[in-house]
Amino acid sequence: MLKNLAVKKDGTKMILKTMMFIFIGFLIISCSDNDDQRIDPIGICGVEPSISTIVSSEQFETAPSEELTIDHMSIQGDCLIIGFSAGGCNTENWTIRLIDSGNIMESNPSQRTVRLSKGSGEIGEIPCLALFTQELAFDISNLRVDGTQVLLNIVNDNNTILYRY
Repeated sequence: MLKNLAVKKDGTKMILKTMMFIFIGFLIISCSDNDDQRIDPIGICGVEPSISTIVSSEQFETAPSEELTIDHMSIQGDCLIIGFSAGGCNTENWTIRLIDSGNIMESNPSQRTVRLSKGSGEIGEIPCLALFTQELAFDISNLRVDGTQVLLNIVNDNNTILYRY
């Protein structure tokens, strides 16, 4: 009886060791140094749902413009990644949009004007002093113009970023 119990313990240990080695093997195989070829099964920017850039002169003027601070920006492929911070009670009701004015300034390179719009629905409520940070990725492929690049003027922080495609 004791001999059978010892065999069961050893068998269980062996199964656990085998499962651990298989798990570690999957981890090693799934890691890659090649960041240039990012597989993106969810959407062009790797977020669900993908956040598309709106091109509308009307929305550019009328969309909510609650205060926010852009902390950093970068472009990866056709995605503009924006890190920002803003105050509020929470982020659950935030509506964040990247809106282009619809105007293309002919220069070398051409230029477009965009802004990050934040609406929270907290207008008129007791102000909250919490500060939240977020990083969002926006599909900017619809901002392409003739040529291979366009300069994006971000009005929220009077900054520019060059989009090459």
